[in-house]
Amino acid sequence: MRILLRELGRFSRRNTLAAIGGLVGLFIIFVAVAAPLLAPRDPLKADFRRMNKPPDAQSFLGTDQVGRDTLSRVIYGARTSLFVAFSAVILGTTVGSLWGVACGYLRGRFDLVSQRIMEILQSFPDLILAMAISMAIGTGLQAVIFAIAITRIPFGGRVIRS
Repeated sequence: MRILLRELGRFSRRNTLAAIGGLVGLFIIFVAVAAPLLAPRDPLKADFRRMNKPPDAQSFLGTDQVGRDTLSRVIYGARTSLFVAFSAVILGTTVGSLWGVACGYLRGRFDLVSQRIMEILQSFPDLILAMAISMAIGTGLQAVIFAIAITRIPFGGRVIRS
């Protein structure tokens, strides 16, 4: 344990911005996990008397069009954001890795056609491609995860193939 702390201290002195970024990431994960304890109000409960209120002592980030507390919605939204991010990266990297292994093993025409498909996928900006795929397959959390995962496939596939 002492060695780990010493190495973390050495790393944070050499790479200060990376250490700060890691702490911010850990903080976001902590907030997402502890959302029921940290959120001041129910993120779905509407209070029509407090519609579109600016920040005040009751709502630190104000309220939305239906009077829901914005801070609570941001805290609970971190859970969904992290779930989508981790799921899409794991799915995209897994499929890309399997595709890359298949390209490297089978070679020939399959490899040639697969690499052209991966180049086509990489030629579009990730966000634009994900939005187009999401519009084509429909709405919902699964569609978003699937669309983002497709944009991650070429990166894992090309690295594993080579």
